[in-house]
Amino acid sequence: MGETASVGVLCWNTALYQQGNNRKPINWEQVEQILYFVEEKIGHGDAVALLQEIPYISNDTWKRHAVFGAFCRRFDPGHYDLIYHLSSRSQLLMTVALAPKGLLCRKRTQFDGNRKVTVTLAGVGLTVMAVHAANGQYNRPDLLSLCSAEGPMIAGDFNAGDYAGCGNRDAFQSLLAAGYCDACGGAVTTVYGTAIDHVLVRDLSRVKDLRIHSDVGLSDHFPITFRIVSE
Repeated sequence: MGETASVGVLCWNTALYQQGNNRKPINWEQVEQILYFVEEKIGHGDAVALLQEIPYISNDTWKRHAVFGAFCRRFDPGHYDLIYHLSSRSQLLMTVALAPKGLLCRKRTQFDGNRKVTVTLAGVGLTVMAVHAANGQYNRPDLLSLCSAEGPMIAGDFNAGDYAGCGNRDAFQSLLAAGYCDACGGAVTTVYGTAIDHVLVRDLSRVKDLRIHSDVGLSDHFPITFRIVSE
């Protein structure tokens, strides 16, 4: 039998959108620490990053966000593939998939938007939708729409979870009823003590070594790392 192939994954709401928007100064030291953490996790060539709250346009200057410029310089197109969906030239934030060249490719779906992007992970033959679900009154319909997704994995910030006190708990539970299992097991994923970041997968055996990095305080969400193995 051949050796099982695997790809590492970093899934993280970076909160980088909060840097420099709403006339707040950019904390460049924190930005650099976040970019360094991402680079450390994927820079060895066998891992991809699914990142939420990457700023695109500044709502202060309405020009390309300085943090996005720093992000692109750190992960230059000569060595990395950066995949996201441009819904509008003035969009403020987005979900992105990032990896050293050759590890992923875009997959077009009906869910494409600035908060959702779908990619196929080369080497393990798995398609994953990276999401940052809508907030507030838009969260419920957004979660319910994901019940029609047919992909093997949905990962990211769902702004809801299967825990007491969550306003849209039933909508999140609908995703579980649609055949997904939460590889995070309902563990807390934010500094607020909430479990709203998830790795939903149809085949739980393909997720290995999942870790929620609660010791990393660079964002109000904790980074999640794991490995996906081939079938």
